[in-house]
Amino acid sequence: MKTASELFKELNSTDSSADTYETAIVKGSSLDDIDENAVSYYRKLRKQVNPLAEELAYDDTDLLLALKACEKDRYGNFVLTNVGLIVFGKAMALRRLMPALRVDYIRVAGNQWVESSDVRFDYTIDMRGALILLVNRAVNAIVDDLPKGFELKDGELQASTPINIPNDTLREAIVNAFMHRSFRVNRPIQIIRYSNRIEINNPGFSLKSPEHLGEPGSELRNPFISAIFHDTNLAETKGTGIKSMRDQMKAVHLMPPTFESSRETNVFTIRLLLY
Repeated sequence: MKTASELFKELNSTDSSADTYETAIVKGSSLDDIDENAVSYYRKLRKQVNPLAEELAYDDTDLLLALKACEKDRYGNFVLTNVGLIVFGKAMALRRLMPALRVDYIRVAGNQWVESSDVRFDYTIDMRGALILLVNRAVNAIVDDLPKGFELKDGELQASTPINIPNDTLREAIVNAFMHRSFRVNRPIQIIRYSNRIEINNPGFSLKSPEHLGEPGSELRNPFISAIFHDTNLAETKGTGIKSMRDQMKAVHLMPPTFESSRETNVFTIRLLLY
């Protein structure tokens, strides 16, 4: 008899083969749709990780080819793959070719989602652009909006305002959403800031059995995108990210993050309590 984990993996096997989607050519795209700042940022991060990485010697086109970010079509023209558009695409190109691919930061008054159409959100920030550049933008949007304490350490003249949630925890949660979301689903990632917590909802249920979250080993929905994030140290791909988040929250005396994966709604949610 198969175990629950084996059945879970079998049910999700079709979705985990999404690498064919990653490398599919984006019709109507070209190398002009690549954000040069995103490519430069990749080079900068990759050099910090490994200054001798051979791909750093490539020109931009060969680099994109090596990363499966572009291909030649049947007419010999360079066109982007979904990897190229998602990770390195200009905001204008993403709006034209993949309009639902964005990150929404939503500020909600109180502890509950706004159910009434008469009640508006406090404010929202819609972020669109190359995925490799959106990590810092998303982290900064949260950090700027977090409640801050007041601390004056012995022997210091200037007070500091420590953030409740560790920066590394926020970054890990956001990168996790970016790497593991389903890009087949036309739905933005939502980062919702309630008065007592932060929720990050990304399209795509967990390919890893929920009872094994935090254990070593990853089930990669987007292996090529994950490789780019791994090679630049934006993320780890060994399945230790969730454990790290739990340890970091515990170290600052906060409740550990909670995780919810729903196959019915095809959403994975991370919750971070602020107090």
